[in-house]
Amino acid sequence: TARVRQAFTRVPFTRTVQAPHWPWSQPFFVPVRWMRSRSVSMISRAVPGDRARHRADGSIELLGRDSVTINSGGEKIFVEEVETAIASHPAVVDVVVTGRPSERWGQEVVAVVALAEAAHADADELVAHAAKSLARYKLPKAVVFRPVVERSPSGKADYRWAREQAENA
Repeated sequence: TARVRQAFTRVPFTRTVQAPHWPWSQPFFVPVRWMRSRSVSMISRAVPGDRARHRADGSIELLGRDSVTINSGGEKIFVEEVETAIASHPAVVDVVVTGRPSERWGQEVVAVVALAEAAHADADELVAHAAKSLARYKLPKAVVFRPVVERSPSGKADYRWAREQAENA
């Protein structure tokens, strides 16, 4: 792995000469934004939509995708971090965390949880367990229990389904 300058670690991107040169009048392209370097070489940069943190040792820790990041009261909450905290509870088989609209916060954190067969845990117990490793503002405001958590054939979480479950609970 290569060490990178800290300036490049908030939103990682790749440098390539094969990237298309989009017109400056269209600076944002979905699902990937293309930025043109201001240098003479005009190298394009692809911004994939990931979030990362620059560590003291020079390595990069990937935090999650922008598309599933929850903005609650102006704070960015990476769902992967909350999912890891809840999944560490022994009764939890699977979990997906999503945001739902909130009048007070803009969005609030909701966990959609599948428990192990014959296991028992209530919402308060799961939130208390997650509180051991998360800041208070990252804790789920609600926990929705489902028999299974829907995932794609490749194992990716179905965040659209989770959002529907959270909003209808």
